[in-house]
Amino acid sequence: MYDVADDGTLHTWSTGGSYGWYGYYCAPLDFRTGELTGPYGSRIYRLVPGVDTRTTIGVLALPSQSSLTQAQFDVQSAASPRWVAVGYKTAAPYQTYLLNIDRLTNVVTSLTVDSSHRSVYYDFAFYRGRHVQTVKTGFRKWDIRLSIPDMADKAYAIGLTMSGIRPGVRLLDGRTIFINPDVFTFLTVGNLIPGIFNPGPGKLDASGEARAVLDVSAIPRLDFPFWIAVVILDPQAPTGVGFIPDVRVIKF
Repeated sequence: MYDVADDGTLHTWSTGGSYGWYGYYCAPLDFRTGELTGPYGSRIYRLVPGVDTRTTIGVLALPSQSSLTQAQFDVQSAASPRWVAVGYKTAAPYQTYLLNIDRLTNVVTSLTVDSSHRSVYYDFAFYRGRHVQTVKTGFRKWDIRLSIPDMADKAYAIGLTMSGIRPGVRLLDGRTIFINPDVFTFLTVGNLIPGIFNPGPGKLDASGEARAVLDVSAIPRLDFPFWIAVVILDPQAPTGVGFIPDVRVIKF
C-alpha cells in the first residue's frame, strides 16, 4: 500500500501482509490520528502506517446479512464528525443502504433503505470535500478556489502551514481547525507576503465563491508539503466560526 504525493511520487504506507479484504475498499484518512480508518462489512477498521495488519476498532449494528463497501468523511471538522457509507443486503430480499455513522462512537445514527434494486454502490463523493480546490495556472502558480454556497457573502480567513494538520486548533465548541499554525500561517493569514500569497477578497461572493492566489515561482523549490486551511467567519456562530472546510495539501 502506497501514499501518492501530488507530484506522483510513491511512498510506502505498509510493506505487505494480509489485510483480509477483497474487492473495492476505501478507508478515509483520519485527520485526528493520521491513520486510515473506515467501515467495511459490519466493522470499523484502522490501518497504521508501516503496519501490515488491520485492527478492528468497532462493530456496527447493521441489518443481518449486510455488508458495507465504501465510506467517506462528511467534513471531519464538524463537532460530531461522521462517516457516510453505502452497503447492501447480501441475501433476498435484496436492499441497498445509505448510512450515517458517528465517527467518535461508531454508532449508526441513521439508515436509509432502498428496496427497489439490487445494485451495489462502490464509490461516491461529497461536494463538501471540494470546498477548497487548488488549480495550477502556471509555473509553480496556483489558484486556491473556494466554493461554499451555504456561506454566501460571509467573510473568510485562509492560511497555509508547513507544520501539518495534527493535533490542530481546538475550538471551544468542540470543533477542530486541522492546521498547526507556524510562521507561514502568520504571514499568509495576515497578507504579509502579497507577492507570494494573495488571500483574495476576504469575503465570499453571492454564489459563495472566492479565489486566492499562490505564486512561488520566484523562490527556491521546497520539497515538502504545505497544508491549506480555511474558516468561514460568522459573528452569529459559536466562537465566530461558521464553517470549517476540510483542508487541502499541496507540494511546491
